[in-house]
Amino acid sequence: LSTLTSVIFDVQRGLENLPGGGEVRRRLLTTSLEKLEEVATEYVEQTVVDRNTMVALSDMGNVILQFGVGDKSDQNSLDESADAAELTEDEQSAVALAQAFYTRAHEIAADLAATDPTNAQAQRDLSLSYDKLGDVSLQLGETESAREFYQQYYEISERLSAADPTNAQAQRDLSLSYERLGDVQLQLGDTQSAREFYQQSLDLSERLAAADPTNAEAQRDLAVSYEKLGNEQLRQGDTPAALEYYQQGLDVLERLAADPTNRRAQRDLSVSYDNLGDVSRQFGDTAEAQGFYQQGLDIREVLAAADPTNTQAQRDLSVSYEKLGNVSRRLGDIAAGQRFYEQSLDISEALAAADPTNAEAQRDLWVSYYKFARVSTALLEHDAAIEHYTMAISILDRMIANGQNVSQSQQERETMANELREAALDRAVTADWETFISLPGAHSRLSQRLILLARAGRFDELPQIAEMLRSLAAENPDNLYNAACGYALSANAIQPADAESLTSEQQSQRQEYINLAIACLRESITAGWSDFDHMQQDPDLAVLRDLPEYEELLPAPHTE
Repeated sequence: LSTLTSVIFDVQRGLENLPGGGEVRRRLLTTSLEKLEEVATEYVEQTVVDRNTMVALSDMGNVILQFGVGDKSDQNSLDESADAAELTEDEQSAVALAQAFYTRAHEIAADLAATDPTNAQAQRDLSLSYDKLGDVSLQLGETESAREFYQQYYEISERLSAADPTNAQAQRDLSLSYERLGDVQLQLGDTQSAREFYQQSLDLSERLAAADPTNAEAQRDLAVSYEKLGNEQLRQGDTPAALEYYQQGLDVLERLAADPTNRRAQRDLSVSYDNLGDVSRQFGDTAEAQGFYQQGLDIREVLAAADPTNTQAQRDLSVSYEKLGNVSRRLGDIAAGQRFYEQSLDISEALAAADPTNAEAQRDLWVSYYKFARVSTALLEHDAAIEHYTMAISILDRMIANGQNVSQSQQERETMANELREAALDRAVTADWETFISLPGAHSRLSQRLILLARAGRFDELPQIAEMLRSLAAENPDNLYNAACGYALSANAIQPADAESLTSEQQSQRQEYINLAIACLRESITAGWSDFDHMQQDPDLAVLRDLPEYEELLPAPHTE
């Protein structure tokens, strides 16, 4: 069994990150598992049990998980995205088979531990068998069973660590058992208990890392503990606390990543930068988020270039491009956002084509199409938007037909279909003026046209739309307000070339638009506009805010 395990593991390592290796891996897995089941049956039927058999069976379970599930089997991971991914049917079968091996290994471990209760190694073997059973139970959605297994793991680890407080391995086992209990409590919705377990794990990790600063494993455990608590604080909306934990984790990982040859440490560091970017976005500091995402991208470009066949490295790179696309759009640089999304899409297309049955790759692809469609809409490139919405829908249809994330995929398809219809309508609304004005109900869509053109930075037509809105809507406060925005944006768009000053003609035109914007605002308020908080925060009116005429439109401050 050990020889068979070794051979399969060597093949798996060669195939796991090879684009196009998914189908080969599945065929080999099917054939191998049939043989492994035969071998396992022989072991199960043996009357003599020993530790070597137990270890071999446990190792085989490890290989099957790595072979059939990959990174989704890593419970001690900085990147939680794999843990959240739904298992395919093939992956569920692999986890179930690993569970069978772990169960038999556990039975042997339990016999050996019962035979010699004072044997610390036998007790630790038993605790680790509970840990393995907890892992596969959690992956199979058997959350309550996972909790019970992890509880057993914790109880044995606690006894062993108490019996030998100087044993670093026993202390690490206890720390990991706290972490596992935190994970399962999180799945059960008990966030308070999860946070308490993560804190207990962190307390031990800090002591172990301080006791052996050169131990890379202990340092990484510490980083994972910070990350777990940061993630939990972020879920609870405590962004400052999350940021503090993420920063502490980053400090640890930067020390580990000082070795440029340590690829795992480099990837961990890139994940940490992503987390800090995410929490900075929630803080509203988009520029700082962009900086963190860029640092993550710098690392991932090196890792992807060093190993072009590594699908995880390629996917990480795609994620970095997507995140930078998101913040570029938020910062108003829509064209840069489109470039980043296009780079992300190129990678997603390659990965999905290499492994068409991989649900994660297919989901990444439709999300990339969706992101590109959204940014194309913002740039008024509606043909491209419609094309990419259509491709996103076709992928979701295929996923639904293949039974991949069906419920979620159906909801997402409905969203895509709605946005596709909106894109088609936007294409009509933002067509050339003659085409637009000939549309049925064109006058009722003037405000929509003004908003869409302004978002795309096409200001030339705004005064014409604003004038028409004002003339058609003498008593409509919303349309009059939008007309004011159109004039204000038109005024703001008049800027000097390079460092020169405005010409007298430009100054006159700018002042005219400002006067018209103030007049429209006044008429809007007279007609019933009363959302002064929105008016004060609306960036479209920024050019008016310092003017005394604007201040006069605001209601007097409330005094007691």
